[in-house]
Amino acid sequence: MTRKIGSLNRNEAMAGYLFVAPTVIGFLVFVLVPTFSIFFIALYKWDLIGEPVYVGLHNYVAMFNDPHYFNTLKVSALYVLYNLPPQYLIALFMALILKKLTKGQKVFRTIILLPWITTPIAISVVWKWALNQRLGLVNHYLSLIGVPHAIDWFSSPYALATIAAVNIWEFTGFSTILFLVGLQSIPNEYYEAGKVDGTNVWNEFFRITLPLLKPTILYQTVVGVIGSFQVFDTIFGMTKGGPGEATNVYYFAVYQDAFQFLNMGYASGMCVILLLILMFSTALQLYLFRDRD
Repeated sequence: MTRKIGSLNRNEAMAGYLFVAPTVIGFLVFVLVPTFSIFFIALYKWDLIGEPVYVGLHNYVAMFNDPHYFNTLKVSALYVLYNLPPQYLIALFMALILKKLTKGQKVFRTIILLPWITTPIAISVVWKWALNQRLGLVNHYLSLIGVPHAIDWFSSPYALATIAAVNIWEFTGFSTILFLVGLQSIPNEYYEAGKVDGTNVWNEFFRITLPLLKPTILYQTVVGVIGSFQVFDTIFGMTKGGPGEATNVYYFAVYQDAFQFLNMGYASGMCVILLLILMFSTALQLYLFRDRD
């Protein structure tokens, strides 16, 4: 009987390993191995055609002496500032409203999630047409309310903010749902105790809601910063880094160096530096959001 049970357990274990094997193999082949390989490729000069030539730290030296590289860092940092604070403020406001709704909440949640589940390239094409200077719907409706001149939304002063606005439109619904889950996880006892102590709406928000939303805000900011530094689809579909280098964000610059300029070693070095930047950014956010009891 003991042997049968042991054999059955081994069979169940083997079945479990077989079920998870495709995911583990896929993770190793498509995520882990490429991630570690960039550390080695960054030490070579390689055009994807000929043999790689070992150059040591030359790619990093060239990177830190390249003004275009620092421009991509500046553009990406600006994109984070344009994208995340407005997105999270709007999402938190919408989540607070949704929490108060007693009817139609499920319908509204479904509607606001539609942009998030739409293909980013499709969103880029539609918004590129809607924001067209001469034929776009946005300028058409602005002219109806008295704006005298059509705005070139993809010119240098507006281009990066325009990309950020499209991204805000796409991801605010998802951020709203995350904030709503965080709000719904706060026990009502805290608010009831606040009412007993005579707190008003503002004190309730700043002294109860925001502190207890800290884990949700931390998750949002960590994921948001990483996602903002990795934005590619919208840039590729709408501006391709232009005009000039106004929207040449980090990931698009990596794509250009790797697959347009065929400088894979340099692009891999950029990926290594980006990994370090994101690790430092995440550690800093964890430090700032740490418990200070």
